[in-house]
Amino acid sequence: MMLSSRSLNRAHFLFLPKPVTSELNESWIACMLTEGLLAQNFKAIQAVGDADSTIISNALQLAQQSRTAVIVVGEDVTAAAPASSKIYLPKPEKDKQADMFYGPLEFKYFNKVTNNIFILHAFGGCDSTSVMFGQEKIKFFKTLEKNIHLQKAVTIFSKADATQDKVDRASQQFIATSYSGFSKMFLNEIRYGIFSTALVKTDFNLANLPPTEAAA
Repeated sequence: MMLSSRSLNRAHFLFLPKPVTSELNESWIACMLTEGLLAQNFKAIQAVGDADSTIISNALQLAQQSRTAVIVVGEDVTAAAPASSKIYLPKPEKDKQADMFYGPLEFKYFNKVTNNIFILHAFGGCDSTSVMFGQEKIKFFKTLEKNIHLQKAVTIFSKADATQDKVDRASQQFIATSYSGFSKMFLNEIRYGIFSTALVKTDFNLANLPPTEAAA
């Protein structure tokens, strides 16, 4: 979805600084930024703990108070916003593609993601969960969308009485389908097949191999 510049003029903006890489200076820089923004009559809130939660909760509050769109501008922000909320995430202009703004209702894979958001988030990677090497997040969305059998298999993750064995099997099935396109193949079999094919290549990174069944 795209918003025109005219509609953006009336929207509220919540600007966020780029992630700070130095842990030693993080607190000091955050304080300086907060003081600087407040001095320029910007509303600034320094997050304590989960920054993503602070960002989205304040964006929701602002949207409810102002009844207008709220655009969250930042890097590596995981936005878990209600489907009915008027919260948008921008994707800056790149090459010939114009600026884009994405909201919950405009997400292409909305119906599939709604019931499987936790498993997709876990496999896709986040601050506390590393993604599998060379696998883009969008691939997991597409894998789930195209495979009906896999959609049924991953429902085990939302069941409170699910056994560890069933969860393990569903996890392996999800990974196997992501790498091979076939949910009935074993991970070790897929791993061996990819490795055998890679032997004839001059340049291959072993990190591209899927995990073993024991590791998964």
